[in-house]
Amino acid sequence: MDASRGSHYILTYDIATAEEGKMDLPTDYCGCKEIRLGSSPEGRLRLLVLHQHLSLSVWLLSGSGSGWTRHVVIETESRLRCVYPSWSVDLELPWLCTWERSDTVLLRPMDYSGSGWTRCPLGLLVLDVTMGEMHTVNNRSDQLVLYAVDLPSRISAMKTY
Repeated sequence: MDASRGSHYILTYDIATAEEGKMDLPTDYCGCKEIRLGSSPEGRLRLLVLHQHLSLSVWLLSGSGSGWTRHVVIETESRLRCVYPSWSVDLELPWLCTWERSDTVLLRPMDYSGSGWTRCPLGLLVLDVTMGEMHTVNNRSDQLVLYAVDLPSRISAMKTY
């Protein structure tokens, strides 16, 4: 972040030319809680922005790399109320993970009580960025192993006998 101008950017490095550079981020993410940079299923650079009011903005870098386009804004609060009716105002949605070339975001809702932050009883939330759908995954254990597989590339690399 450049504090003098208040702009945010990504540092870049071109391996072929050994040149460094920077790419400005979209300016419309004031009040954001978390930002995640990754790639879309099509391989384009993607920026996921979780805002204070629990909406998620998805930005895609143009094919020429000249600028960002807002792909979709997902209002997670209404979806959260459907899967968690006892939702409170003090609910937080910290991100657990996103996967490269995947449209899935995994969130772990935390609720604030008088004694501090605790996990919500509904488990994990799985948000499909493309469809804007959210569902729960009940995790009754603290032991959770997240593993993503690029199945199409694995299948295409298999040997035929």
